[in-house]
Amino acid sequence: MKNLKKLTFCLTAMFFVLSLHSYAQGDELITKVDIKCSFVNTPQINAANVQGLGTNLDWWLEIDVAYTMKSDFVGGKGANQLSKWIDDMSIEYEILLPGNRITHLSGKVAYWSIALDGKEHHAVAFVHPRFIQRYAPEIKTNTTTARKIPIKVSFILNSAPIGGNYYPIKDAKSVAKDFAAVAKNPAINRVPNSIFGPDKTPWNYLNYDYYELIKSDNQR
Repeated sequence: MKNLKKLTFCLTAMFFVLSLHSYAQGDELITKVDIKCSFVNTPQINAANVQGLGTNLDWWLEIDVAYTMKSDFVGGKGANQLSKWIDDMSIEYEILLPGNRITHLSGKVAYWSIALDGKEHHAVAFVHPRFIQRYAPEIKTNTTTARKIPIKVSFILNSAPIGGNYYPIKDAKSVAKDFAAVAKNPAINRVPNSIFGPDKTPWNYLNYDYYELIKSDNQR
């Protein structure tokens, strides 16, 4: 009986150590994250039997993310190497929209599978013009404003953060403090589900192969 207890204890301890090692390596799955932000007009997708709306188009806020995955291969050599994959990774977006009153916008995009191929991958998310018009009608939708909007991007796997970054990247430490303060402030105006992946925007079918495959709401 004592030997059985010792064996059980050793196996439990071993599993615990391996689990810690697994989570310790998690942050290496994403090795680099770069973020860009800009205001963009609604794309004009023309159809022969639909009248165009002219040039008076609304402005969306676009968040463009480039991230590099860890290299982890299961076999093969050179160009024929076979990558391992991670499933059900999500990217969570948060924005502190400036204005007379700061508004916290947030949204989440879930993906089917991402290859651990050591290459740069891309993601994009958008804030609909109505959120900007509703919560920050006084801001100018130009490059100068876009360069200053605080953004937090988090990569999530099995409810655990595995990477991320802040924007503007040059002020990442200051922006991180701003988000930490907002997280503790119950008086902040918060609008969840207000940042969308391209699948819920007019960009759904544009540059399709440039991005990873998104899971629809009923697939999550």
